Amino acid sequence: MTDHAFINRQHVIRHAMLAELYSKCQISRIGAGGYSRDLTHTLGHDPQECEFALGYLVEAGLVIRESVHCRITALGMEKYEAESCK
Repeated sequence: MTDHAFINRQHVIRHAMLAELYSKCQISRIGAGGYSRDLTHTLGHDPQECEFALGYLVEAGLVIRESVHCRITALGMEKYEAESCK
């Protein structure tokens, strides 16, 4: 049986992560990102669920994870902008 609450939380977490990375990139304009620890511990969600969400974003090509540093890709920016305009 599918856990709809988990799926809804994952959607919220992934959107929040993309928003955070988009914001950092927009402010610096040099492709800056954030630290994966910041993304998984400061959003107010379960760290394990955040790690799961981050893994999904990386697998989908929306985020690049380089050691402990993460940055949003162009595809991630497009997805965030499309979701934000709904």
